[in-house]
Amino acid sequence: MTPEQARADYRGALGRVGGLVTLKRGAGGPNLEATFKARVIGYAPNEQTGDVQQGDSKVIFLAEDLGSFPVPIKEQSVDAIWQDGRKLTVQAVDDQTRRIAGVLIAYELRVRG
Repeated sequence: MTPEQARADYRGALGRVGGLVTLKRGAGGPNLEATFKARVIGYAPNEQTGDVQQGDSKVIFLAEDLGSFPVPIKEQSVDAIWQDGRKLTVQAVDDQTRRIAGVLIAYELRVRG
């Protein structure tokens, strides 16, 4: 699978099961934000290990959908996902497992809120 094929697959899946979210940076400078489609899902009970707590969620979205939002995405009360008026604070950023041939296709965030 090529990075282009993977992006197309993700875009199709997010079109079917994703919803609009907004990523906002609220501390340490001007408020910056990007709105895009993402999938927000809870962790299964067997995934609630280590730093993952009950009530945490995964947010999966295409890296290219960040547009001009400055990376890296920041953790621990700097960046947050807003979904339907609810603030979900970014706890961890995974920008490694959703790569194809070294190309970042999608982010997976662990959020809490």
